Amino acid sequence: MAGPILLQRRELLDELRHLFWSPGEIVKEKLVTDVGGEEPDFPDAGWNCRDHTMVTCFLAAMSGLESQEVIGEVFFIDPALHPAFPSKMLRVSPHVWTQVRGHGIYDLSLRLHRLPENWEPWTLWAVHGGMAYPRTSATISTLAAISDVGLAQKHASHESVRLVAYLPEKARSTTADGVRNFQQ
Repeated sequence: MAGPILLQRRELLDELRHLFWSPGEIVKEKLVTDVGGEEPDFPDAGWNCRDHTMVTCFLAAMSGLESQEVIGEVFFIDPALHPAFPSKMLRVSPHVWTQVRGHGIYDLSLRLHRLPENWEPWTLWAVHGGMAYPRTSATISTLAAISDVGLAQKHASHESVRLVAYLPEKARSTTADGVRNFQQ
């Protein structure tokens, strides 16, 4: 159990972010901002999610826990303020996070202080064990298929909650033996 407790320490998170966050830049790719719209150029917030995930998997493995580096997409869904308006959605793809067996999703790379202009600030600073931190900042879910995004948007609006929905595409396991082999 030491792994998940260590991964929840704010001091660790602050150090990882100091090491891995970088200044943002404009990326010449496509970011889907809602179900039907795309922006050809979007800001990369400098999360460096792969670096955060590598360290998270390493710390979990050193604690004897099995973890996976998961590659996929993550959707940040803001509920509609009124039923006549659609919910807002930010799609980050590709994105990488950690899945710790028996403990859930760990995503320490989130950097939501740079959002599109029409968004209210999010207080979410990490996902630990499948729970948002602070806990009241969002609900966390995992999607089975891209077709589930519309249902997630409806759920967020119906329940009036901010939703972070992870869509895994592939995963790579990390074990303590793998870490020991790396150290040798």
